[in-house]
Amino acid sequence: MFTPLNLDKDIDKIMGTPSAHKVIRFLTIWGSISFQQLVEFTELSSSQIQATLNNLIDLGLVERLSKGVYHLTQSSFSENLISAYTTFHLQWIGHKLSSLHQMVNENKLQESYLELEVLTVRYRPFLDKYFSHQLSNLSHAVLDQLQH
Repeated sequence: MFTPLNLDKDIDKIMGTPSAHKVIRFLTIWGSISFQQLVEFTELSSSQIQATLNNLIDLGLVERLSKGVYHLTQSSFSENLISAYTTFHLQWIGHKLSSLHQMVNENKLQESYLELEVLTVRYRPFLDKYFSHQLSNLSHAVLDQLQH
């Protein structure tokens, strides 16, 4: 458990790790997520995920909802993290979808399909909430390419 005296140092130490950023990324996207999904999406080992979750729980950033299911807490710090990660991912996913649309227009259907598959598995909640119009346009572009 972290003490208030060392909190700044502890936050810097934990938040400076790629594993913490990966876990927070998917907690932001999914709201609540299972341990197994975190392992799958982050491509980190089970032990890395467990250690990261334990550290984030100790910092008060993550809570366990039920056995193997986690979410970010409702603290102001967590809300600021969610806002920052959401902004970043909205921009990144928008760019990624534009790139995929360009690949489709260049008739790189197989390559674009594989990338879109990974994107939809990992980022489904954001795609559904923020990018339904872009996904529809991408689907129409694929259909146009297949008809030619």
